[in-house]
Amino acid sequence: MPRGYRCIVFAAVGGLALIGATPQNDSGDQAIQPNTESVEAQGLDNIAAAIWKANKTPQPDSGCEPGQENRHSDLCAQWKAADAAAEATWWAAAMFWLGMGGAVIGALTLTAAAFAAWYAREAARHTETGALEAAKGAKAAQDTYQAYLATERAIVRVISAEFRNPSSDHVAHDMELALTVMNYGRSNAVVTNVGWTLGYGPLYPAKSQFEKWPVDFVPTGEKTEISPLGSSTPAHYPAFVLGYIEYQTLGSFSFRTHFCFKIEPADRDSIVIHTNSHWADRHVAGDMPADT
Repeated sequence: MPRGYRCIVFAAVGGLALIGATPQNDSGDQAIQPNTESVEAQGLDNIAAAIWKANKTPQPDSGCEPGQENRHSDLCAQWKAADAAAEATWWAAAMFWLGMGGAVIGALTLTAAAFAAWYAREAARHTETGALEAAKGAKAAQDTYQAYLATERAIVRVISAEFRNPSSDHVAHDMELALTVMNYGRSNAVVTNVGWTLGYGPLYPAKSQFEKWPVDFVPTGEKTEISPLGSSTPAHYPAFVLGYIEYQTLGSFSFRTHFCFKIEPADRDSIVIHTNSHWADRHVAGDMPADT
């Protein structure tokens, strides 16, 4: 039921109630009679006013402009509600798409991290493989070079010795030791250092008594006598000369060969020892290092 007609009905019912009501006092005395005519007239006036108000043409709802407030306008309230709903929808959509964008970025970040981890693992594996291959290659090259060096190097050995009087009057030593070497290798050699000791027991010394730095060329496949080595006359016999020869081959690679000879006079009887001639025989010495 429209609002205007509800007002008319309520006004009519209220008027009739006022007209029919006759108040009485509690003591039963003579009732005070109201002016019924004036009451009926008042009720009729109320009904007429209600009818007039119901039939009055309402003013059109002008609503409100965007950004303005009009709390007495139903249309304005509707537009405000519609605007609020549209804004809420927009924000909901924006949050949805922002969430989707964040999810996509997170997925891409996770994918990139996984790819980076995979790439790092593969790089480490390839690096390890490369290091192993490089080590194998280096070892193979070293083995090849060592094989080449062992095959092509000079191999010098002392084959004989002569313990004799000095071959020159300008030599300060009483005796001299002449060593003959043989090069059994495939490359030439150069003697660069000789150290020797005159002792009285076949025990290789920790330090040489004499040392010399000749530059004697030793061709491959030939016997060569190196520069004589000075010595003193033995105090008694047998005596021993022990030492080493250091030589270079294939440029700058150094090797050593060691020697030990037992020295005894070649001419002797029970009384006189003639020191101008000696036997020098190869002998085994204790603690003598191996040749290189």
